[in-house]
Amino acid sequence: MSRHLRVSSQEIEGKSQKPEGRRDVSSRSSNPASCPSPMTHCPLRHPSLSPGLFLSSALCLLSLLPPAYAHKTQVAGDVAGVWHIDPNHNPKAGESARIWVALTRRGGQILPLNQASCRMSVFNQPRKAGDKPLVQPVLSAINAERYRGIPGATVTFPKVGLYQLELNCSPKTSGNFQPFRLVYDVTVAR
Repeated sequence: MSRHLRVSSQEIEGKSQKPEGRRDVSSRSSNPASCPSPMTHCPLRHPSLSPGLFLSSALCLLSLLPPAYAHKTQVAGDVAGVWHIDPNHNPKAGESARIWVALTRRGGQILPLNQASCRMSVFNQPRKAGDKPLVQPVLSAINAERYRGIPGATVTFPKVGLYQLELNCSPKTSGNFQPFRLVYDVTVAR
C-alpha cells in the first residue's frame, strides 16, 4: 500500500518512472468504473491531492457533522446533565416517551436521584415567563445505559409541536452540590 502511494506521488510530480501495468496520466478516463484501482485517478479528485491528504480532509469534514441523533449535555455549576428521550430522541404525540437525565459531577462521578431533590416540568414552546407546566411527571431512579439511579420519567406529549423540559434539583444534604436547573427543547412528531 505504501509503495502504491509513493508511486502515485511520483506520477503527480511528473516523474517518468511508472510501474508496469499502470496507466499514463494522460490516458485517464472520466469513467470511475474504468479506473484500474482506487488509488489511481478518480474524476472527483484533483491531481495535485495525494490520497492520504484527500482522506484526511474528508474525515475532518465528517467529524464536524452532527450524528443522526445525540444526547444533549448541559453544565450547571459543578454538575453536568445528559438528556435522553426514548425512542431515539423522537417522541410521538399520544405515545409514552421515557425521559432520563444522567447527572454527573465534575470528574464523572454519577449524581444519583437519592442524593438530590429533583422536579421535572414539561412546558409548551414558545414559553413565556409565568407559564404553568403542562405536567410535572413523577421522577424515579432508573438505570439507563451505564448510569445507575438517575432521574427518569415517562411522559405522553399531548400533540405535535415544540416543548421544553426543565429539571430543577437541589441537594438532599446541604453542601453536596449547588442547586441547578437544566432545560431541553423537544420536537414532538406524529
